[in-house]
Amino acid sequence: MLLDLVFFAPLGATIEFWEHLPDFARVGRDTFRRQRPAARMIGEFAVRQGRRRFEQSLVGSGEDRSGGRTAVPGTVPEPGQVAEPESGQVGEPEAEQVAEPVAVGLPIANYDALSAVQIVPLLGELSPEERELIRAHEESHRARRTVLGKLDQLARREAGSDG
Repeated sequence: MLLDLVFFAPLGATIEFWEHLPDFARVGRDTFRRQRPAARMIGEFAVRQGRRRFEQSLVGSGEDRSGGRTAVPGTVPEPGQVAEPESGQVGEPEAEQVAEPVAVGLPIANYDALSAVQIVPLLGELSPEERELIRAHEESHRARRTVLGKLDQLARREAGSDG
């Protein structure tokens, strides 16, 4: 029994391995070909997400060069909000990657790239005049109820403290 375990079993396994090596290679190659598109898609998604988070961390320092406020660090725009040209991108460009016009002169940097959840906490830091700029832009563009509702709430609070 010991001779079988120590000598004949390893010898038999080695012989079988070399006889079936082409079959093992074919199975591995077929499996890789089937799974490669999914692995590539997952890898490209991970790179895009990582790039977005990195760019947001650069923007999210609190102030940009023009003095405008930026999003909270670690937050990411909603999918489809920011266009990112990617070199070497395979396939057709997705509709989500179309850039919206950049809002110029708004007190919050990258305003059009931010989600309502990212904008609402920043509104309380703005002056009434800055909030009116945001309101005019929001009403003429996306008209998000969350942002407009918070602006209304802040205006009511301010009106109550003035009188």
